[in-house]
Amino acid sequence: LYIWDTRTRVMSQVTNSGSGESYDQARATDNTATSHAEFVAFISTGDLDPSVGNADGNPEVFLWELLSGQTKQLTDTRAPVENRTPYASDSGRCIVFASTGDLDDNTGGDITHSATGWDNADGSQEVFLARLDQDNHILVESVTQVSTGPVGTSSWNPVVGDYYFPRQCQQTFYLSNHDQLGDGATGVNIYRFRRNSGVVDQFSVRVRENPTGLPIGAPGTPVFYDNPTMSSASIFATGPYVVYDTAVDVLNSGNSGVNVFKYHIRHPRTSQVSSAESPYYARRPVTSDAGKRIAFESNAELMDPVRKVRNGELPPFNDDHNQEIFRSKGRRALRQVTDSPAGCENGMSSIQDDGTSIAFRSTCDLIPGNNPNGLPQIFLYEQVVKADPLLEPGGCLVSEGCCSEANGCYRSIDGRGKSLPRKNCLNKKRGC
Repeated sequence: LYIWDTRTRVMSQVTNSGSGESYDQARATDNTATSHAEFVAFISTGDLDPSVGNADGNPEVFLWELLSGQTKQLTDTRAPVENRTPYASDSGRCIVFASTGDLDDNTGGDITHSATGWDNADGSQEVFLARLDQDNHILVESVTQVSTGPVGTSSWNPVVGDYYFPRQCQQTFYLSNHDQLGDGATGVNIYRFRRNSGVVDQFSVRVRENPTGLPIGAPGTPVFYDNPTMSSASIFATGPYVVYDTAVDVLNSGNSGVNVFKYHIRHPRTSQVSSAESPYYARRPVTSDAGKRIAFESNAELMDPVRKVRNGELPPFNDDHNQEIFRSKGRRALRQVTDSPAGCENGMSSIQDDGTSIAFRSTCDLIPGNNPNGLPQIFLYEQVVKADPLLEPGGCLVSEGCCSEANGCYRSIDGRGKSLPRKNCLNKKRGC
């Protein structure tokens, strides 16, 4: 793993995994309103922490402190157990991850919720929540299994958080292809574990009438939700939001493609962020702190065809249906961050907590001449203030791997996204 500091423009190597590999890194935590040092959680098969040891090269959960550079091994399991996709609460008080291990039987080790009695002796992939020591975050106080399922089923991609920092570990959302509630759900759905009560409920919409009159996601009708993530939730944020993508027509708006949705937890409300039509998609959303800005990848034409963008041009801007990076703001404001030719791809975006910068992977030659062979590279899109030197013609040079409007190699595409069809709205007075 490497980390690139946007302030100093310096890249540092985080891990030295030897013959192993380090991957599945999570976003960095936030030390706002908490004494915990900031850290990044990740998976590694390397032997990175001598105090625990990972000589067998099993995929384990590790933490890396941004300030001290200390690496701590959180799990210590043996093959064939595999640990995956860690995600830390913004406060750093807990971590959720997926594992095939039998890590805890939930007999009440965590006093903040009732015991569920689950175990994982069958080795199915389940979601676990590790509560970290309140004074020293690199020590695990308890581990809770928050999902359950038989052999052959999986639960994965967990996220955790809540509105206030003291409540950051109270709600865990995750994907599962197992009917967690035993009520006939099929396909892949999003479930929520409430730590205080130890209760699991189904978060994703499963039964809703679509325009053809057939129930979407009813028993026997497979549905698929994917890529859930959760906004940070500092005391200054308006969230938290859960954002995800799905082909399910959640709002009954008539959209037939895979689209991005966001759900406000404190004031339950679902909004549709994108308007892709089949066979196109908008997927892999990531969200800023307050959930106001969401970045995602899409191969659809998402700009309103009858509205000019800020520079006066009219859509289409993605008529070749290449996979591009988009950023939404509010209800309909949309920015197409990349505009590249067919044959290359932009994806796997992450967004800064204030929503102004987006890092993503691309095989395109986005800064002319710097990636002529079309190799996967990491790019950073930045929205800067007017006085920033990058806005000056000489402050951002193509020869130094920088592209801007001032030097003529970047075109800003800011406009409005397509309006959703309203004839099938569930509540026309309050909007879709």
